Amino acid sequence: MLRCHSDSAVRRLVDLRRIRIKTLLCRVVGIAVIIGLAGCSSEKYKAQAVTKTFFHRAGDVLSGFLVLFGSTFFAFKLENYAMVNVVVAMLWIGVGVLIFKHHKALSAARL
Repeated sequence: MLRCHSDSAVRRLVDLRRIRIKTLLCRVVGIAVIIGLAGCSSEKYKAQAVTKTFFHRAGDVLSGFLVLFGSTFFAFKLENYAMVNVVVAMLWIGVGVLIFKHHKALSAARL
């Protein structure tokens, strides 16, 4: 019987993925700090692109898990997915309103 990958090769691949995820998280956190600090604009643009990509992909993963768990464990129908979408959208609108209020208070304090 032929084996394409040995167990050690699979273990190394899993370890590499863990290292890549750890490295990516460190970069995102570091880049988020850089965005807040004064620096040249090219660094900020690069940092912003990486941060947006990370959170975009994280959203893709979370929506994939929602579909996986919703269809596997909870037997969701289309209406259930729509309701989850509405709830998540309302939560994000609430977060946006809170951020707006905080920004408005900080702007008023500066003046």
